[in-house]
Amino acid sequence: MIAVSNYRAAVAVALLLSAGCARSVGDADARDRATPAFDRAIRTEHSGKLDEAITQYEQVLLDHPRMVSAHLHLALLLHDHRQDYYGAVYHYRQYLKLRQGGEKDELVQGRIRLAEQLLAAQLLRRVGDLAGIAQSRLTEQVDTLSRRVTALEGEKTGLIDEKEKLTQSLQTSEREAQRLRHLLKSMQIPDQPTAATETRPGAQITATRDEQAVREPAASAAPSVSRSAITAAREEAARLMSGTPPPKNPVAPVRTTEPVPPQPAAVPPPVPPKPVAVAVPEVPKPVAEPAVKRKPEFRTYVVQPGDTLFRIAERHYGDGSKWTTVRDSNKSRISSDGRVRVGQILLIP
Repeated sequence: MIAVSNYRAAVAVALLLSAGCARSVGDADARDRATPAFDRAIRTEHSGKLDEAITQYEQVLLDHPRMVSAHLHLALLLHDHRQDYYGAVYHYRQYLKLRQGGEKDELVQGRIRLAEQLLAAQLLRRVGDLAGIAQSRLTEQVDTLSRRVTALEGEKTGLIDEKEKLTQSLQTSEREAQRLRHLLKSMQIPDQPTAATETRPGAQITATRDEQAVREPAASAAPSVSRSAITAAREEAARLMSGTPPPKNPVAPVRTTEPVPPQPAAVPPPVPPKPVAVAVPEVPKPVAEPAVKRKPEFRTYVVQPGDTLFRIAERHYGDGSKWTTVRDSNKSRISSDGRVRVGQILLIP
């Protein structure tokens, strides 16, 4: 009986204490709301000016740090109006810390749990948004790089095609240059002075033979005179010059032909001798060596860009007016209007 009575007494004391605490927390909240600054903030909140009310509650806490009810009102506005769950949790905890044991403790703790859940979801959304932004940026960068790679691949293909074209053009140019070298080599004319020098001994031999052929008939045609006839002719000439009379047996005139055998005929009367004309063999004149007709000398020239017949003549002769010489030497190569082509091979006399 004594134990039961003691238990009942303890329960009664606890109830009285809790009731007293509740009355003390409620009284404290009422005293806070009675102050002019707090009352003004409440009226602003009721008028719907929530942002202004938040500012006024914050000012109340700055001016009166022990006015705990302002924490609860401010936490509710941050929670429901601004969705500032982090600030709401802070002011909820400040209210519980400074006014424990009131009838609003359970309500405040429930609001804290709800604010924390909403804060977690909000943070996850922000993280997701940041991740999405990052992912979007990465995707955009990947797309940009992909487009760049595609463009570079196209440029690479174009460069490869251009390289192949240049290689083919180079090979064609090399073949054309080789063909022109062969053509130029085949059209080269040997140096004329050298050829004339090489053929001169043959020409001299031919001229010598011709001269001998001329001299031999001349020598054969000359009359043959014996030494005795020449001596007799000289003596007769000396006698006539000295005025000596002729001898009784005159010397027969010397003839330039062979003696003819005597023919039976009447002997003519003696005739005084006449001066004997001695036929001196005529020395044949040297036959002039026929002049060797020399062919004109030519040089080859490959037409360069910008060349004309005037410029080519000026380059080789120092006188552009001799362009007709170049034209006449290349009639089969130059068109009728006198134009030349680059790479054309001309003969320059």
